Amino acid sequence: MTGQRTGARGWAGAIVIALAGMALALQQAPGPAADGSLQLQLQRGAEIFARQCADCHGAAGRGDGPVAYLLDPKPRNFAAGTFRVVSTTNGVPSDDDLLGTLRRGMPGSAMPPWGHLPESDLRALVAEIRRLVVEGSAADARADDPDLAPEEALADALDDYGTPGPPAAVPPAPPEASTDLERGRALYVKSCAACHGDDGRARVPVEKFDSEGWPIGARDFTRGIFKGGSRGEDIARRIWIGMPGTPMPSLPLAQDELWPLVRYVQSLIDPDAEGRVLQSRHRLVARRVAGPLGVDPHDAVWDSVEPTWIALMPLWWRHDRIEGLSVQALHDGTSVAVRLTWADPTKDDLLLGQQAFGDAVALELSGDADPPFFGMGSAQVAVNIWHWKAAWQRDQVARPALIEAFPNLPTGALAELGTPPEDVFQTATAAGNPLSQSKHCCPVENTVAHGQGTLASQPEIDGTVDGSGMWEGGRWSVVLLRDLSKPAPGDVLPRVGQALPVAFAVWDGSAEDRDGRKSVTIWHELALEE
Repeated sequence: MTGQRTGARGWAGAIVIALAGMALALQQAPGPAADGSLQLQLQRGAEIFARQCADCHGAAGRGDGPVAYLLDPKPRNFAAGTFRVVSTTNGVPSDDDLLGTLRRGMPGSAMPPWGHLPESDLRALVAEIRRLVVEGSAADARADDPDLAPEEALADALDDYGTPGPPAAVPPAPPEASTDLERGRALYVKSCAACHGDDGRARVPVEKFDSEGWPIGARDFTRGIFKGGSRGEDIARRIWIGMPGTPMPSLPLAQDELWPLVRYVQSLIDPDAEGRVLQSRHRLVARRVAGPLGVDPHDAVWDSVEPTWIALMPLWWRHDRIEGLSVQALHDGTSVAVRLTWADPTKDDLLLGQQAFGDAVALELSGDADPPFFGMGSAQVAVNIWHWKAAWQRDQVARPALIEAFPNLPTGALAELGTPPEDVFQTATAAGNPLSQSKHCCPVENTVAHGQGTLASQPEIDGTVDGSGMWEGGRWSVVLLRDLSKPAPGDVLPRVGQALPVAFAVWDGSAEDRDGRKSVTIWHELALEE
């Protein structure tokens, strides 16, 4: 049976590729696929998916990639054939629906935008996603019914999940002046407030689950996070069609009810919030200055550098989060300095407890011109990470004694007679864990990775990488400093006149961030001014 299924999937895959390719050729703007290299275009879609998407969605698109366990919401399982953002009557997304999601990403999740890719690559990805949907659905059907013929399973999957229906007849917007917000509010209270709350902040204790059994929350409209977009027509479509696979139902209202409700929802949005959420690529230019550069976050030299706002997204999504950080960069020809500033209401730099986690920030550089999204590099091309830790900086002065973290420990001469050495209570330190030692050359760990699970610390060499941070008034300001004249084996270093992909990550100790639980950016570009 295993051999029969493998053969059937191969045959089905070939058919699906051809069908997906036909749709692609009909809809695509003039380009390589339209000129006869359709097979190459479809192959390109599979290559991009394997490189950029499989870490989350899995090699077969089943939402089971190697980093999926770190993510909430979970990556889409394409074999289920359920897509959140659709515009059709049968819930099968059109090419435009899929293209829109790829370009925009999915705010409120770790799905990044891919709008920087060429149009031909995006359309190739659409064809690959359709192949995964139909092939996966057909395979699942045969797993449930081994007697089902491969061609029948494929035909059913194509009917159910491979063919978009006609566009849903969502009533168009009337003149905005005619919209009655009071009526919109009444409709909102009646139809939406039970999940989204009277104030749109979704602070309602309602337990909801998606179609695959994962917990799911209602949208907080005030945060400006809209998976399908925040334009009036986007919100109208979500209300009228619903969001398949979620508790968000279809509410096919007439025009004179739908659009007052849409306008009222829009009135709940913080006008600046969406700009702080949406991910977009930036080119960060390190301005050249006379050296030497230092690690003081309050050095006056930073006053002359315009900061760039970079949005963050938690891999495990939460409402109360660090939204982003401001980035500034300088270099003097021999060193590069980057200042990172972000809001954090609590200072977490004491790790003397099993449930204590520290604030931290990291800068990552890739030697690959087109690195995978989850920035741990690949077997072929490494990434270099400069990881500043608030606890390491505190240890530079002196690590607090255990009595500071556990004030109820016994004291006095009698108690000390039976008290074991302090190292017994600091097992990681006593065992020689390099991250837990009380002394480091600086607060910044220099690491290199060649793929998931390969992160390794570089030797601690004074002056190679340095940094310093200050927490004041609910904000961290951290400077990372790298001596470009001291390359270490495996390091990825920027050079004058060269641009490298750069990304950032922030850990919030009070939110129990640690390891892979963090907030990250997409890849940007760092260039050193000549």
